[in-house]
Amino acid sequence: MIMALIQSTLFKYKKFVVWAVLLLVTLLGCVASIPSRVDALSGSQFQAGRIIDDGVFYNSSAMTAGQIQTFLNSKLPTCDTNGTQPYAGTTRASYGTSRGYPPPYTCLKDYKQAIPTVVNGGSDLCKQSIVGGTKSAAQIIADVSRACGINPQVLLVLLQKEQSLVTDDWPWSIQYRSATGYGCPDTAPCDSEFYGFFNQVYQAAKAYRRYEANPTQYNYRSGRNNTILWHPNASCGSSTVFIQNQATASLYIYTPYRPNAAALNNLYGTGDACSSYGNRNFWRMFNDWFGSTLSSAYEAQFVRQSAYPSMFPGDSSNAYIDYKNVGLNTWYDKTSVPVGQQPISFATSSPINRASDFGTDWGSGKNRPTTLFNKVFEADGTTLAANQHRALPGQIVRFAFTFKAPANLASGQYTEWFQPIVEGSSNWNMGGKAWLRATVAKPTFSAAFHSQSIYPTLKQNGNHDAYIQYRNSGNQPWYEAGSNPAGVAPVVLATTENINRASQFGATWGNGKNRPAIRFAKVFESNGATLASNQNVVQPGQIVRFEFSFTAPSDISGAIYREWFQPIREGSSNWNMGGKAWLQAKVIATTHSATFHKQCAFPVVNRGSTASCFLEYKNTGSSNWFDMIGAPSGIKPTNLATTNSINRASQLGGLWGNGKNRPSGVFARVFEADGITLTADQHLVRPGQIARFEFNFSAPANLSPGKYREWFQPILEGTRNWNIGGTAWIEPTVQ
Repeated sequence: MIMALIQSTLFKYKKFVVWAVLLLVTLLGCVASIPSRVDALSGSQFQAGRIIDDGVFYNSSAMTAGQIQTFLNSKLPTCDTNGTQPYAGTTRASYGTSRGYPPPYTCLKDYKQAIPTVVNGGSDLCKQSIVGGTKSAAQIIADVSRACGINPQVLLVLLQKEQSLVTDDWPWSIQYRSATGYGCPDTAPCDSEFYGFFNQVYQAAKAYRRYEANPTQYNYRSGRNNTILWHPNASCGSSTVFIQNQATASLYIYTPYRPNAAALNNLYGTGDACSSYGNRNFWRMFNDWFGSTLSSAYEAQFVRQSAYPSMFPGDSSNAYIDYKNVGLNTWYDKTSVPVGQQPISFATSSPINRASDFGTDWGSGKNRPTTLFNKVFEADGTTLAANQHRALPGQIVRFAFTFKAPANLASGQYTEWFQPIVEGSSNWNMGGKAWLRATVAKPTFSAAFHSQSIYPTLKQNGNHDAYIQYRNSGNQPWYEAGSNPAGVAPVVLATTENINRASQFGATWGNGKNRPAIRFAKVFESNGATLASNQNVVQPGQIVRFEFSFTAPSDISGAIYREWFQPIREGSSNWNMGGKAWLQAKVIATTHSATFHKQCAFPVVNRGSTASCFLEYKNTGSSNWFDMIGAPSGIKPTNLATTNSINRASQLGGLWGNGKNRPSGVFARVFEADGITLTADQHLVRPGQIARFEFNFSAPANLSPGKYREWFQPILEGTRNWNIGGTAWIEPTVQ
C-alpha cells in the first residue's frame, strides 16, 4: 500500500536529493526523521509474530485531543511556514514552487480541516459518530480514534511512517492528500476517492477494524503460521511467521513485508537490497515515542458501551461498559478472587478514584461504580462464558452500574471517565480509559391555565370562595407543600403582577397576603374530571385545582378589581412556571352607620371605686358589625371608642386598656330591631339590629369631685373609614 505512495509522492515530487538515495535503497520509504534516544532500542527485541498487542493497538483512550496536540507541538516546535530555509541550492519556497507546491506550508501541529459529520461511525466497523466542523489535526485524530476504537498513537505513528507528517516542518499538500497511504497500492497510483487528511485517517482506522471483523478474508491471520515476504521483490524470498494476535496481523495486511536481519541490525538506518522497513519503523517509532507495544500482565481493551445516559436531576439511569481482557492474566471479581490475588474493580478515572457527582450509590468514595462482573462473554462478545465471575485472556467483561443525578445538579452534559483497575495493587493501571457523556436534562416546570370559577361578587367585609385550575405542561411532577421530597420545591399559588403582591382581598392568604393556596384542593387526570390516585402530586399532563377565598376589607370602595395569580415553585430561584391568570372581583359598596339607641342612667362614682354603664346602638348601615370575638380573619371589628376627640384618653378609663380609650370591644348583648329579643349570634350585628356595649367607669382616688361629661361612639377598628357615627355622651358624677 505504501510502495506506490513513495514512488509517486516523496521520490517524484519532494526533496529529491535527500530522499532519492534512501528510497532507492529502502523501497518501502518508511524512513522518518531519526529520533535521538538515550537508551537505544535493539532490533533483537523485535518479534515478527507479535509486533504490537491488541490491548495497545485498540486502546482508543490512550491520548486525548489535548495530549495529542501537546505531543505534536513537542515534536515540531517551529514550522518553516514560508519556506525560508535553504534547500537544494535555493530556498524551500523556490524549490517547492518549482514542483507545484508553493508556500505557505502548514505543519501537522497547525493543520485544520473542515470535516463532515459521520453518524454512528458511518459503518458497523466504527461504532461512534463524529461531529463535523472545522477541526485541528489533533482533534481529527482523537475523534477517529474514539469512533473506530484505534489507539491514537497508532495513527500518529502511521502518519509518520507513511509521510513523515509528525516531524516535517514544511509538508506539501500532497502529503496530506495521501497522509496514511490508504488507497495507495504498491502497483498502482493512489485512488483519488480516498484523498484528504480526514478521509485518509478515517479510512485507515476503519480498515484496521475491517481486518479484525473479517479475518478469514485476508492472507495474514492470527493464531497460525503465515508466509511473509521479506521484500516486494519475490526473489528476496519469504519466511514463516506465527502471528500471535490480530493487531500484528492487521499491520501485515496494511504493509505486507517483514524486516530482515539487516534492517533490524541497523535499526535507525538501512539494511541491504532485500530489506523492508514499514513494520520495523512502526515498531521502532511506537517504542521510541510511546513505550512498549506489548501488553502487561493486566491489560484492558475497551469494546463497547451503553447509550449515553440521560436523566433529570434526582433521577437515575443505567449504563454499562464492556472490556476485553487483552493482558496475560485472568481477571476475577471480588466474589471469586483466589487467595493471594487482587480482584478487578471498575473505578472512576481522570483522575483515578475521582469522586463523581453521579456516584451516590458507588460506595463511600463515590468512585467504584461496581466491583462485580455483570456479565462475562467469550471473545465474540455474545456467548456467555461458563464462569461469570472470571474473565480469561480474550474474554469480555461487562461492568453495569447506575448513574444517579443529585436533585440540585445543574442541567447539562457531564463527561464521566472510567477504567478497570487491579484493586489494591501498586500496578493497578490496566489502561482502558473510557467515558460516558451523561446528560442531565433541564427539568421544565411549566403551568398552563385550564379553568376557573365564576368571577366573585362580594360586599365590603364579605367573603367569596373561588378556584383556579392549571395543567402541568412541563416534564416534572409538582409536589404539594409537606409532600415534597427533600431538596424539591413545592408548588403553591401566588399573587402576581407583580409577583408576591399583597392583595386587598388576601386577609386569609398568609402574613404577606400573597399566597391564596399552598395546598392542592383536587388533582385530576388530563381529562379534568377523573381524580388522580395521588392527590398530593401533579404529574405532567394532570390538572390541579387551587381553592381560596376573597375577603373584601370593610373600607374598600365599590368597584371591579382584577386580581392576578400564578403557580410558583416556592423557595426556588427558578420559581416562575408561567400560567398567569386573573379573576375579576366585583365589590358592592356597603355603608357602615350607627345610630344611638339608649344608654344607662348617669352613674355616680365614688373616688377610688367603679360604676357600670352601657350604650346601645342600632346598625343603620348595610354592613354587618363583628365584635373582637366574632370577627372573621381579615375583617375589622366594631369597637366602642372614646371621642370628642377620637381616641381621647379618659380620666375615668382606668379599665379601658392602655390608651384609656376603648371602653369595650365585645358586644354585651345583641337584640333584634325591637330592642328586646336577643339574636341568635351575640357577636354579630346585622343591619337593623341593636348592639349593647357594657363597660365600667373607674374614678381615681385623687380625682376632684364633680360632673364629667364623657363622649363615645362605635368605630370600625383599624380602617380608614372608621367613623360610623353614633356620637353619644354620659355624664358621671364623681363624689
